[in-house]
Amino acid sequence: MSSDPFYLKKSPDELQQGDICFAPIIRLEATPPPSSSIWKFLDQSSFSFTGGSEYEPAVDARIGYTAVMVISHDCQLDKETNARYHKLRKEDSQLSMKEAIKLADADPELDRFVTVVPIVSISQLRANGDQIKSGDILGYFPVPEFKSAGILESGADLNFPSMIDRNLLVDRAASLSDIARGRLRLALARFYAFRTPEIGLEVEAAVGKRITGLRRVPNSPLEIILEVQGGDEFRLILQPENPKKSRPAVRGPSKR
Repeated sequence: MSSDPFYLKKSPDELQQGDICFAPIIRLEATPPPSSSIWKFLDQSSFSFTGGSEYEPAVDARIGYTAVMVISHDCQLDKETNARYHKLRKEDSQLSMKEAIKLADADPELDRFVTVVPIVSISQLRANGDQIKSGDILGYFPVPEFKSAGILESGADLNFPSMIDRNLLVDRAASLSDIARGRLRLALARFYAFRTPEIGLEVEAAVGKRITGLRRVPNSPLEIILEVQGGDEFRLILQPENPKKSRPAVRGPSKR
């Protein structure tokens, strides 16, 4: 990892991508389950579900609480609330922005679900620890030690996503800096969009240096900055995308 700050000194009020919390994760397996699951140490409870026909095989559900990282994008975290906000303002031209935000955020049924992945100690991951720390292995995002928050040197396992109710998120241990969140988005893009490193490697070969992170250009949604080893940066132009949310998000993890 570089010397750039990885964590924020204080988490913002709203939940955001990259936040580290304590929450349950779930894994579904066929019956009988594998004899040696690489995630078995995360299991705390299990139950079986028997399908109603030959086309619905029996399922074992395995659940456990652990440290997790939120990987849902910020826009996704408040998508339904944003839509309700705009609907309220459209239906009532006299309704103030503050009142519309309050009404939209008061509905507990909106934006209930988020996607998280477990954070696992480097020693428990079946991969080369040094390569995980340097971000060289697809499917893992390096999580450096943060003593004051009780976070050990770990890796976020992108291979094991769980969609959970945000009300199951316990108070955050930490939030990532903008620089670290850029690295997380790059790791997610490599794993889920590319899945193989060829595209990233082609870019690295073109610029002659390893990509270490990315970030958006303020007030320019069509541009990103690629950060490479040695401190150099490259500006890339993106295809147009949907506009960003136009109201502040105020909903965070549940308090316990």
